[in-house]
Amino acid sequence: MLTIEKEKLKLFRIRYRISFKEFEKKINSSKKEIFSEWDDYMEWKACINMKKKYEAEKKDIGNRKRITK
Repeated sequence: MLTIEKEKLKLFRIRYRISFKEFEKKINSSKKEIFSEWDDYMEWKACINMKKKYEAEKKDIGNRKRITK
């Protein structure tokens, strides 16, 4: 995974001291929209999606290497 995304994920966990799922629940249940938190939510979610995509690609490449051997 890209180092920048790893660091961003770490930063969000440190900043909010909760998991992404807990933060997502907080955002979705909040009656008042706090722009900075929504902005962080969107970026945090994008980093998680990028991590999942990277891990899937890495696994796929590993599987291809095993098949070609």
